[in-house]
Amino acid sequence: LAPRDAGAEAIAVRAVAKTVRVDISKLDHLMNVIGELGIVRSAVGRVLDRLGARADLRPITAELHRIHRSFERHLEALQDGVLDVRMVPLGQTFDRLARAVRQVAREHDKEVRLVVNGGDTEIDKLIVEELIDPLLHLIRNAVGHGIESRELRARLGKDPTGIIALNAYQKGNHVVIEVEDDGAGIDVQRVLARAVERHLVDVGTARELDDHAIRQLVFLPGFSTAEEVTDLSGRGVGLDVVRTNIGRLGGVIDLHSTTGIGTKFTLT
Repeated sequence: LAPRDAGAEAIAVRAVAKTVRVDISKLDHLMNVIGELGIVRSAVGRVLDRLGARADLRPITAELHRIHRSFERHLEALQDGVLDVRMVPLGQTFDRLARAVRQVAREHDKEVRLVVNGGDTEIDKLIVEELIDPLLHLIRNAVGHGIESRELRARLGKDPTGIIALNAYQKGNHVVIEVEDDGAGIDVQRVLARAVERHLVDVGTARELDDHAIRQLVFLPGFSTAEEVTDLSGRGVGLDVVRTNIGRLGGVIDLHSTTGIGTKFTLT
């Protein structure tokens, strides 16, 4: 190897040596042990409260209080450390989605570019695994239903290449993931007509819905605007499943869309 190549390889080896793959079940076991230690900490605290009433034991009680506080600090550090090990950057997931965008765009004969922001945002590994399918569904929807064909985009004065943006960022104790496209947006009249046709809402209720409420109908079980069943849409597994899966993770999904401008799904 040339000196430069050897140096680069040595750096790569050191980087790999600092990284280990950990079975998530082992981390779960450690978290359970930490939980048990938390119960022990509380029990010791109650005993110390009782000992505090004994004047003859005050010297040893004071010493035990110092040990107890030290135990609490180390237990909290251990808990934070295990939680930190469970965290992985979303960029790894976004890389997988980038491949899906390219594949689905080819199948639809569309030009689509994926823009990623916040790939270094970290989230629990278990949640990441459960996010893959919902995000893939949103990506497929964006390419299949949102982004227009090259010809139509040209007629509308848009760039022939559609944009799908994946944005991730921390918001307080939450992580927010946005899937946004610059496509056609959601046609509220078409959505309303399909919901009535499929008996998801009655005609009387439909007349009272505003545009925001109509857009939320896409989350109803059995809703689809696909005219035919393909590998990408129309199989009856829709946004209701996405919302259900996000809910199981303790999250929520929101939708904003402007006709002709695009659509944004926000997962929190």
